[in-house]
Amino acid sequence: MAKDSDLNLYNKTIYQIFPRQYSSTHDFKGVEKDLQRIKDLGSDIVYLLPIHPIGQVQKKGELGCPYSIKDYSKILDELGSEKDLKSLINKVHELGMKIIIDVVYNHTSRDSYLLQTHPEFFVHDENNSIVNKVAEWSDVADLNYENKDLHKVLISYLVKWTKMGIDGFRCDVCSLVPFAFWKKARKRLQKINPDLIMLGETVDKGFVKWLKSKGYPAMSDNKSLEVFDVIYDYDIRPYQEKFLKGEISVNKYLIQVSKQLKTIKGIKARCICNHDLPRVSSYKDERSFVRQATSLTYFIKGTNFVYAGDETASTHLPSLFDYDEVDWSDYNKYNMVDLLKTLIALKKNVIFKDGNMEIMKSPTNVAIIKYTLNSSTCYGIFNFTSKRKKVKLDISSLNVTNIITNQNVEISDSLIIKDEPIIFMLNK
Repeated sequence: MAKDSDLNLYNKTIYQIFPRQYSSTHDFKGVEKDLQRIKDLGSDIVYLLPIHPIGQVQKKGELGCPYSIKDYSKILDELGSEKDLKSLINKVHELGMKIIIDVVYNHTSRDSYLLQTHPEFFVHDENNSIVNKVAEWSDVADLNYENKDLHKVLISYLVKWTKMGIDGFRCDVCSLVPFAFWKKARKRLQKINPDLIMLGETVDKGFVKWLKSKGYPAMSDNKSLEVFDVIYDYDIRPYQEKFLKGEISVNKYLIQVSKQLKTIKGIKARCICNHDLPRVSSYKDERSFVRQATSLTYFIKGTNFVYAGDETASTHLPSLFDYDEVDWSDYNKYNMVDLLKTLIALKKNVIFKDGNMEIMKSPTNVAIIKYTLNSSTCYGIFNFTSKRKKVKLDISSLNVTNIITNQNVEISDSLIIKDEPIIFMLNK
């Protein structure tokens, strides 16, 4: 993490919103009306997907992709005005939360203001045609960071939104943008807001390897952590996905988590779902699986991450390219709202910031994780076998309260686990 990163981010929860799909009004006002509910979940940071005008040239779907941005200085008309955004910011702050927005600085749309006014800011091939690194991103044009004037222009946009009250930025595919730019941007923005939050969408190792094979630079996770406060856990996402699909055991996934914690020097955002990742229910639409997988993800050390609609246990991920509103009719399906509130409140305990996390030996497809801090210990036990299992713990006989169900659990020489996660705290 950056030298001045706030370690309290280990205890925080980010609530991600795609305003277009969040409400029937598709705008900032629809988000603002629901902020109290978001706050009541325990959320600390509201994160909005890109809020800027969307490119129409070679657009995807009916409306285009929000990550194909036409003008970084403006707001997409359907979302509202700058006055509406300021009202949203103020309400977020009144409720004691912070707000960050997406910044997409690897590329712009193919009809962007910058491409029209400063073609020299873009990457061209030998025929002077606009190119982009990833062929399937056909609706965008890559920015050329060798042009230092580009740096000044891009930072000026960040300054504008920071001065308006935005508390930080989620930086799209940040690994593809030079470290020197992010360092310069952070330094400038912290003069306006010393508590600035920088969340970096780092990319998986396979993508980094592919980029470098093509001659494109890409930052490693640890390099990214020199300038970002929190980065994504995409370095182990392939293993998480295989576990969720049932292709490998949870134990094999946790081996990768353990390796990551030993090698990564900073805070990871723990995502089980976001705008790019399938809903957890889409892997297996079963109460126990959804609750176990969600609880495990939140229990792993790092910043919690909720994508709007997780509360419904829906199998459907809203489209990025067309109107596709979150269906709130199954709100609290599988008691997910209650579960999220419990997990988010639990994560605020200092043991998840300062404590040592240890992955314990366990039966196949059972996860046991222990945190220790001074005289306190917290255990999390997660069963993915669909059967009753007996597990042994390194503690003596006692009765404890399962924080998830608020029910008594008796531990003798072993513990019987069923279809609910078991999390309990011990204080000597």
